[in-house]
Amino acid sequence: MTKNLIFLFLLVSIICNAQNTTITTTENDSISICPFPTNCGYYKGEYTIQNGKNEANGKGKANLRGGIAEGNWKNNRLDGYGTYEVKNGYKYIGNFKDGQFFGQGSIIYNIGNKYVGEWKDSKFYGQGVFYTSNGTKYAGKWSSGIGNDLGFVIFIKNSMYTGTKYNGKGTRINQNGDVYTGDFKDGKSNGQGTRKYPNGAVYTGEFKDGKPNGQGIETYRNGLKYTGQWKDGKFDGKGTLINI
Repeated sequence: MTKNLIFLFLLVSIICNAQNTTITTTENDSISICPFPTNCGYYKGEYTIQNGKNEANGKGKANLRGGIAEGNWKNNRLDGYGTYEVKNGYKYIGNFKDGQFFGQGSIIYNIGNKYVGEWKDSKFYGQGVFYTSNGTKYAGKWSSGIGNDLGFVIFIKNSMYTGTKYNGKGTRINQNGDVYTGDFKDGKSNGQGTRKYPNGAVYTGEFKDGKPNGQGIETYRNGLKYTGQWKDGKFDGKGTLINI
């Protein structure tokens, strides 16, 4: 009986120690993780076993459905310094907290826009500088994601407009990194303008209520070019699609 109790005690001790031991994946090995319900993938690096499950804890790199994440991990999420890169989208370099961009960091969008500064919950928050690919720059305090509580900022001759009903010409930067330059009516893209998207596509032409409407041209990173009619942001009517 005593021997059985000793054996059981040793077995429990071994299991408990294994739960708290940091393990490193081998070159040909990886573990499956889901930092967020819709963003799962495979992780290589340091991990621990928590309640019988593998969890990324320590330094490592993960190929996720949403992108490539590398840095310091805590409970399957980036926590501390790291990087997160989305193909044909953007690359973030800086601090994380519970999987979110948090603290100091910088983000570079594929279209050339860049933000350097403070973050909170993966949004611009605090002091920071936003640079557009055409040289426009805004340096100041950000809240609720970008420039003001609207979720976007409009530049007029290098100054920032914070109202909701701007009319005239300007540049609008959205949180996702796309940039519109052209005519505005009631704070929306209306008239002639150009929009550059984070995936590298560029649309130039007519807009109505914030969407391409009328005659316009859109070029894509893969060399395709569409010229023709648009309605509510989609191809509509006559048009041509060529490879340039």
